Amino acid sequence: MELSIRTRRDRPQLPTNLCYVWPRRISDSRPTAPIVRHHNEDTHVVITDLYIRDFAIVRQLELNFGDRFSVLTGETGAGKSILVDALGLALGGRTESGTVRHGCERAEIIATFTITAGDEAAAWLETNELNDAGSCVLKRIIWTDKPSKASINGRPVPASQLRALGDLLVDIHGQHEHQSLLQRDAQRRIVDEYAGLSGQCEQLLTCFLDWKQHADRLAALRSRAGQGGGDAELLRHHIAELDALAMQDDEYRRLSDELRRVAHSTDLTDGIRHSLDQLYDDDQGAISTALGAVTARLDTLTQFDHRLGAVTELLEQAQLHVTEAALALREQASSEETDPERRDWLERRVQSWHDLARKHRVDPDQLPATLDTLQSSLAELENVDNHIAQTEQELNALRIDYEKLAEGLSKARAAAGAELSAKVTSHMEELAMPAGEFRVAIDNQRRDTPTRYGFDEVQFIVTANPGQPLQPLSKVASGGELSRISLAIQVATAAIARIPCLVFDEVDVGIGGRVAEIVGKRLRELGRDRQILCVTHLPQVAAQAHNQFQIQKQPGKMPNITVHNLSSSERIEEIARMLGGIEITDRSIAHAEQLLERASG
Repeated sequence: MELSIRTRRDRPQLPTNLCYVWPRRISDSRPTAPIVRHHNEDTHVVITDLYIRDFAIVRQLELNFGDRFSVLTGETGAGKSILVDALGLALGGRTESGTVRHGCERAEIIATFTITAGDEAAAWLETNELNDAGSCVLKRIIWTDKPSKASINGRPVPASQLRALGDLLVDIHGQHEHQSLLQRDAQRRIVDEYAGLSGQCEQLLTCFLDWKQHADRLAALRSRAGQGGGDAELLRHHIAELDALAMQDDEYRRLSDELRRVAHSTDLTDGIRHSLDQLYDDDQGAISTALGAVTARLDTLTQFDHRLGAVTELLEQAQLHVTEAALALREQASSEETDPERRDWLERRVQSWHDLARKHRVDPDQLPATLDTLQSSLAELENVDNHIAQTEQELNALRIDYEKLAEGLSKARAAAGAELSAKVTSHMEELAMPAGEFRVAIDNQRRDTPTRYGFDEVQFIVTANPGQPLQPLSKVASGGELSRISLAIQVATAAIARIPCLVFDEVDVGIGGRVAEIVGKRLRELGRDRQILCVTHLPQVAAQAHNQFQIQKQPGKMPNITVHNLSSSERIEEIARMLGGIEITDRSIAHAEQLLERASG
């Protein structure tokens, strides 16, 4: 979808430090509010457009997102979460044929993103050769009777690739799908980034890979040693066979070329003699004779036109070249006589190369390199005990280095985990979970085998209600609680955020009043550095947003959803409706204005 940047005399006067973008919409004829784009180098506009057609009850709609913090509001059952579900599918979520609009063959979802150079997603696109000059278009087509199709920047990709890129662009909270906070690896990475341990993690990984390489080599050496002298005897046999061939540098190519000439000697001899006749030896029709005649004729005409002299010189040069070519052909013809004994020897010699190449399953010209490899393997096998001792010594030294690095990481993670636990627990209390507790559980008991991440198993455990035990974050049953816990984690780790866009669905379940306003403020704070989208029923949350979209369901036999970007005055009406229900009073209008003023103050 196109966005047009323009000024209009009938638009209200707006601050000059902002750029306002009026989106072109197809689903609603009412005037739309400008989507605020803040000129902030630290702010990345990630999702710009979402296009949905024939999905669930949506016939067709286009939605242009602003940056920072945007909310989706509307009556219960209007279809707000359908937009989140559609976005999830565009990011690689699992599909079901039942999501296609009734009576249609397929649903189509297109999500358009801006990708800033240097972002993790930009690097992913470059690595997978799917980049397209800073833009990124994810497309998903869901059929009723066949598998779905996915593409990135117009190029077909499997859903797994779509999901891999989607995980770098958007994190959806409130649903168990697409939520990185539920993944153990992501939890460990959050702790490491919160503690500023990226450098130490890279050192540990380098040490681990070096250790693993030595461990694999030691296992191979011990396996060879355990097989006894049988391998050595077989290697000696193969080496003797190859040595007996007495291979010379580039010999196979030279032999093959000569054998090819010998095998076609008759064709070569006949072709050369015929060419000699045409060039020189045929007294009547030889090219050399014809060139001589033409040259002589033109030479007599140069007295009338001196320009012909240059042509005559060219013909004389051509005749000279023809003569030289004929001499070369005559010389080659005299050497084309075939020696039957030489041919037999060539065939036997080339066949010997082919036989050994087939035996070792290589191309014939790779036999010299195969001999070198076999000789190296024999030398290593004959000295395997010394190699084992040396490799064991190196492996032990690497294990000591690894343990030092891993111990340092464990201590830093423990300190960061305790600090992060306290911060998230504090934010949970703000978000109507006064008896809630969050803890970063670190288990570093597994020390038998090194891993690329150290000794630690990191897991987020939590309880949201009094009397309930701490349990893994992935076991939290309530979508609303999970969203608020996720919000608390995001606020606590805002400084080290990796994923540029967060979507919160059901974040306001079971809260209201002062707590709802705190939730809105926290989302607004996150919107300073990232794009935040939130589906909400709470006016206190909606008032804190920079952009507000109203979702409406159009009734009928085939219902449809429309989306409207609210202007300032329309936001007051919508928030007043959220405050007071169907009947909007002067009091609810005043309250809505107060909420908006307080949010922008």
